[in-house]
Amino acid sequence: NAAFWLGLVSGIVTRWGDIGEHFRFEEAHTNFFAAARGGLNAQLFWLDGRLEPARKIILETFLPLAREGLSDSGIAPKDVDQYLGIIAQRVDSAKNGAQWQLSSLSAFEGRGPLSERMAAVTASMIRQEETGAPVHQWELARLEEGGGWQRNYIRVEQCMDTDLVTVNEHEPVELVAQLMDWNNIRHVLVEDDEHHLVGIVSRRRLLRLVGSYHPELLETPMPVADIMLPSPMTVSPETPTLEAIRLMRLHQLSFLPVEKDGQLVGKVTERQFMAIARRLLEEKLQEEQGKED
Repeated sequence: NAAFWLGLVSGIVTRWGDIGEHFRFEEAHTNFFAAARGGLNAQLFWLDGRLEPARKIILETFLPLAREGLSDSGIAPKDVDQYLGIIAQRVDSAKNGAQWQLSSLSAFEGRGPLSERMAAVTASMIRQEETGAPVHQWELARLEEGGGWQRNYIRVEQCMDTDLVTVNEHEPVELVAQLMDWNNIRHVLVEDDEHHLVGIVSRRRLLRLVGSYHPELLETPMPVADIMLPSPMTVSPETPTLEAIRLMRLHQLSFLPVEKDGQLVGKVTERQFMAIARRLLEEKLQEEQGKED
């Protein structure tokens, strides 16, 4: 990729000088987003405003320009052939790194939990990268490379939720209630001005205010700090999942924040563990049914 880019820039400068004098910024802007969304299947603008498939432009225009640029820079012909040859084969086969990942995930056809599928793709990537073969020659990842479900729930970081809803301790209680309603959640994490976790507000704590909280009688809204559970128990991403489950059972918790180096990075909930247990039970029952059939 670096050889392709450097050679292409050098070739463009040699042939046209300042490309900005020949190519409108609006078209470059459109190309950027089209390439990000469509990859090798994108349609791109080139000189004279013509719109062509990305693969055609790369093979017929960009690669020859890159070859000229690298050759003019004194790069050995065999190196030019090696690096640009890999680019040409990727484009010709429509198989680059991003497409390999998407095709591998699609080939799983939804089998196994997401964590197992992602682990399989990562393990396959490491294994095949070590062979030195370029990515367009790689076989698709196999689900068994993920090591099975047992290896995908060992630590909290493998099953925690990183989509967090937080408020500052000085925010009004009414905001917390609205956030819970909007996001359909039962807990909101509370941070101080330095973004350190200082408490948790649960739906149960909000319900305790019903009948006793009269905001119209107060000069200022009640802050979250007045009703939150302060200094909540936390775990780290490296905490064994079994230990997190034990803590939640021992202390009758349905929610555990996850912190790393003093910063909030995730959460694990009773609802998450129930979803995992349901999925694993279903897979096990399907496996047993398959044996009977």
